[in-house]
Amino acid sequence: MQQLKKLYRSSYSGESVVKNLVYKDVSWTPELESVPNSVFNTHTTTQAAVIGNGESRAKMYLNLVVNHVSGIGGVNSLQTYGCNALYREHSPDFLVAVGDEIIEEIAASDYCNNNIVYANADALLDYPGKFYLIPQNSYLLDIAQILYLAAFDGHQEIFMLGYNCETRIESPTWTNQCRTVMDAYPGVVFYMVGESTNMPDVWMEANNSKNLTYREFISYCDV
Repeated sequence: MQQLKKLYRSSYSGESVVKNLVYKDVSWTPELESVPNSVFNTHTTTQAAVIGNGESRAKMYLNLVVNHVSGIGGVNSLQTYGCNALYREHSPDFLVAVGDEIIEEIAASDYCNNNIVYANADALLDYPGKFYLIPQNSYLLDIAQILYLAAFDGHQEIFMLGYNCETRIESPTWTNQCRTVMDAYPGVVFYMVGESTNMPDVWMEANNSKNLTYREFISYCDV
C-alpha cells in the first residue's frame, strides 16, 4: 500500500495524474493531467463522523448524524463522510466511491449533480465532470478512504460509525489501512463508536484511538 503523507486541505492545491502512457523510443512516457483542488471545505467544527458498512450501523439513527445540527448557528455540527451505497439512503457532506460497479451506478444517477463524490483518477477519466479526485489519489478501501478524507480536511476528532470488525474479520487489510491513517495523523483522535469488544487490537494499540459506546457518542456530540 502506498505511504500516506500528512497533508491537509488548507494547503492542498491539487496534483497531476497519469492520463495515458505513450510508447516512444523503446520506453513508456506518461502523459500527465493536472487536477486542481476544487473542493474548499470551510467547515466550522473540529469534529466529523465517518460512516462505515458494519452491522452496528443498523442500530444507529444515521438521519440524526447526517443532518446533525448543534451549537449556535450550527457551529458544533458534525460533518459527515460516507462511502458507496450509503448514497441510496442518505446524503453525507462527502461521499467516496470505490469499486467499478458502484462508481458506474453513482455516475449514472443524478447524485453527483448536487453532491460531492470522490473517486480515484481512473473514475475521473472514465466519467468526466462527475467525481472529485481523492487527494494523493490513494487506493485505500472505502472505509479507510473516508477516514483519511476526514483527517485531511482538518478535523481533530473523528467518530467512526459502522466500523465494527466482526463483519469483515476475515481480512485484516481494512483495519490495517485505518491504522495507517491514524499513524499519519497523530494529532487527530479517532473514536470507534460501538462495543469495545468489536475494536480491533491494532486500533487499541494506537495512542490516538479511543472507544465510545453509541450512548456515549450521542451524549458527547449532542446528537
